[in-house]
Amino acid sequence: ATAPQASCSIMPANTSIFHGRYSIVTELAGIITRPLPQHVCLLGPGGMGKTSTALAVMEHADIRAYFTDQLIWVPCVKATSFSIFLDTLHTSLGISTKSLNPLNDILSHLEGLSVPIVLLLDNFETPWNTDESEAERVLCRLRKLSHVTLFITMRSSTPPCANLPWVSINLQAVDAAAAREIYVKYQQNSHDDPALPRLLALIGHMPLAIKLLARLSTVTGLSAEQLIEEYNKEGTQMLGQGLDAKTSMDICMSLSVYSSRMKAHPGAFTLLCMLSMLPVGTSYHTLSRWWAKDLPNLAGMLDVLKSTSLVEATGTTFFVLPVIQRYIRHPSCFLDWIRACMIESACSFLKEHSLINHLSTIESMSSESNNLEAVLLTATADPRIIQHGLLPLAQYQRNRQPRLDVIEHSLKLVNDIDDKILQADIYYWHGQILSTLRHYGRALHAYTQALTLYQSVSDRRSCVYCRLALAVTMRQTHIEAVAIQQENIVAAQADCEWIGDDGLSARCLAERGVLYASCGHPDLALQLLMQAEPIIALRGPISHAYCSQQISQAYMSIEDYHSAHHWATSAFEELAKHGATAAYASAVCNLGRLYHRFGKYEESIKSMRRCQEIHASLGQPLPGSYLLIMGLPLVGAERTVDGRRVLDEAVQMPRMFPSGDDHDHAASWQFILHRADNQMIEPTPDEMAALRRQYLPTIIDTILSPSFSIHSLPTLFRDP
Repeated sequence: ATAPQASCSIMPANTSIFHGRYSIVTELAGIITRPLPQHVCLLGPGGMGKTSTALAVMEHADIRAYFTDQLIWVPCVKATSFSIFLDTLHTSLGISTKSLNPLNDILSHLEGLSVPIVLLLDNFETPWNTDESEAERVLCRLRKLSHVTLFITMRSSTPPCANLPWVSINLQAVDAAAAREIYVKYQQNSHDDPALPRLLALIGHMPLAIKLLARLSTVTGLSAEQLIEEYNKEGTQMLGQGLDAKTSMDICMSLSVYSSRMKAHPGAFTLLCMLSMLPVGTSYHTLSRWWAKDLPNLAGMLDVLKSTSLVEATGTTFFVLPVIQRYIRHPSCFLDWIRACMIESACSFLKEHSLINHLSTIESMSSESNNLEAVLLTATADPRIIQHGLLPLAQYQRNRQPRLDVIEHSLKLVNDIDDKILQADIYYWHGQILSTLRHYGRALHAYTQALTLYQSVSDRRSCVYCRLALAVTMRQTHIEAVAIQQENIVAAQADCEWIGDDGLSARCLAERGVLYASCGHPDLALQLLMQAEPIIALRGPISHAYCSQQISQAYMSIEDYHSAHHWATSAFEELAKHGATAAYASAVCNLGRLYHRFGKYEESIKSMRRCQEIHASLGQPLPGSYLLIMGLPLVGAERTVDGRRVLDEAVQMPRMFPSGDDHDHAASWQFILHRADNQMIEPTPDEMAALRRQYLPTIIDTILSPSFSIHSLPTLFRDP
């Protein structure tokens, strides 16, 4: 008798728009066509394109040549019971007879085949989650058939039946380039849309979400920017209005979120809600210690979420994909009481970590900063949350990751609260962050508001900090109001004497010294700074490092570079222990200036590169004045092309120098660089006036000499 042949079930038509998966398809085709059967499991969350990828593998030329027509697609998505799963498998194999034991019918049919065959069990999570033991029994029986290759797609991060030798691949999101290709294929008018990368990043480059957004754009004519706005308002509900998982993101997500496994473990949904509020994910330790400390069986609930592919893991970090986060956070799905618990956990975390300043605490704060921000930005006007949550986070961000979202959310909330001290604190720290970001005009306004509020409640200590901040900021903004700076410092000194704080008095003394230095009196400045330094040293490393830097710069003014280097190194070493902060960047830059002065160009370049890295980590470009300090030693080290490029970039910065003579600096340096290229160029009257306000006659004479060139710059400007 002739051996029965498999009747190939009708393979669904795969999409013609398929990007970012070619290497995986080729890899899987190679695995499946090896001489010995290689059972494959393609894993990942819903919407990641597992079915499309598997169907592309089935269409691969090598697969078609090796298996001819013996490719069986078994759609398991509706197999909500073991009997339905067997019926689906029975039908897909085209078995005409049916006994009281359908599994035996299936096995007998497969045993009778004389050629290799692939069984593609698509969406196998449905029968697996419905009856794991029976599904495992079927897989084990099928695996014993040497000519049968099992190919499974499944919403999970781990393959079924740990004892089976699977080749498993966790399908990740496509990369940015592939995401763009997919979108543009569906929405052909979006090639030049500048907001498209942000839109695709917002949905985490998930293939199904990309396709649904592109189709929505095609129908509605909405641009990427408009889609971002709509998505931020509506969430995943706007992603497809179809009736199945291929045409509706909400239906696609619901198949996992409301699966039988999730329903059997309600705590898993609670944990999913918690994790959906943490955009960068977190570790098991932090979950158990802070975010989910009261959740029973945390490890078990994580296992459920991993097994349904609702939570991913990279190293020790557990996280939820952006589209799933958005689905879970929709009011129709989210458990609202969890938000209050998460805010409380954030406040507790900040309370403990703000009291300790050793390296492990800094690392913990750094790893959780984005999560803390995301949680606390959902807070409403509660003075306790502002004081113990939002404000400590803003203070941390000012020193390490300066940005405005948290402090400005606090400002919006605190104006509805009748607490002048808390309002003043928020205005003061708003000024601190604005000043760190070099928004000096807005910072002055914030400090003035804070000072008025502190004065209204007679908080003299806080008035001291505010007045000193005003003096420092005025000095940064070229407001030529030395008298006002002096007035603020004197008033702060008087408040210090009234409250009897020697440390704060020393701070005032140091600021008077800095003011004298800025007015061209470095000897008086050094006298005051050296008097204040030993007292400030008792108040902590950050304040002392600031004082040391000011001493270093005063010594530079009198060309005592050995002493300047000693104090600059002291500041650098103190701040190096506290991570990538704006103050640390300033200390590194100060060393770069000194190395340039000594003619140690490579050391100077190294310092300025490090400074650039710190600014990048803070999300800030390098200021023009710092670029100038980087460009000069590059020229000195005979890297003329690189040096000239950096110098050109410096003079094009909106604010080249953070001081009042910024316009003169920019005008002077634009002329200096033009003159270095062409010695025939003469300065305009305005350029000449700017040069005279900036430089000594001997320097101007050198610039205007016939022998002047770009190679003259490093020695001419030893102290940029």
